Amino acid sequence: MASKGQVASQSTTSEDLAGPIEDTAKKIAMLTDYRGKLEELRGGKNSDLDTLLRITRELAQVQSDIEALNGSKAQLVERVETEILNVSIGSSSIQSSFEPISDAASAFGGHLAQAVAVIITVVSFLLPWGVLALLVTWIWRTLRKRREARRRGLDR
Repeated sequence: MASKGQVASQSTTSEDLAGPIEDTAKKIAMLTDYRGKLEELRGGKNSDLDTLLRITRELAQVQSDIEALNGSKAQLVERVETEILNVSIGSSSIQSSFEPISDAASAFGGHLAQAVAVIITVVSFLLPWGVLALLVTWIWRTLRKRREARRRGLDR
C-alpha cells in the first residue's frame, strides 16, 4: 500500500493464548480423572442408595464442568487459528477554490474575539501612560499660563 500513497499509521497487536489453553487442558484432565474415580465408586458393591445418589449428582456436575471447559478450550483454539485483519483506508480530499473562504468565515468569530482581546490588552497598558501624559500636559499648560500672566503684568 505504501507504493500507492503515503501510509499515515500502522499498528499490529497480538494476544498470547497458549497459557489459557494449557490451563484449560489441565483442568479437563483433572476433571476427567476425577470422573473416572467417581465411576469406580459408583460401580462398587458396598454403596448404599444415599451414597449412590450423591456420587451420581457429583458425576453430573463434573461432566457439566468438563463440557463447559471443552467449549472454552474450543473457543480459545478457534481464536488462535483465526486471523483478524482490520484495514482502514482513507484519502485526502481535493481542496475546492472556495474552501479558504469558508475556512475564514468559520474562523471569523474566533479571530474577532482575539482582536477584541488584543485591543483590551493594549488599552490596559496605555491607559496609565495616557493619564500621566494628560497630567503632565495640564501642569505644563498651567505653568505656561502663569508665566504669560506674569509677563503681561510686568509689561504694563
